[in-house]
Amino acid sequence: MFDSKGFKSKEYIINVGNNTYYGERSYVDAIISTGKSAMKNKFAIIGVEKSKVVQFLNEPHGDKVELDKAVEEYRSNGFRVYTA
Repeated sequence: MFDSKGFKSKEYIINVGNNTYYGERSYVDAIISTGKSAMKNKFAIIGVEKSKVVQFLNEPHGDKVELDKAVEEYRSNGFRVYTA
């Protein structure tokens, strides 16, 4: 079943850099896993999600306190946040 924008209702819109992809949750989970491995121990936000739209980021922070502040800001705006 397709919605008014032409993509399947079970698909996610996945933004990585300047590229946009469409895929199932398994693709999103694989990208999250790869991002967590690549940014391990770097106090970074690797992605945010809202309404089946996932934006992957490379947003490093200086320490855990800065990271927690940034995460709280995204969450207060309704985003689910993925960190490394």
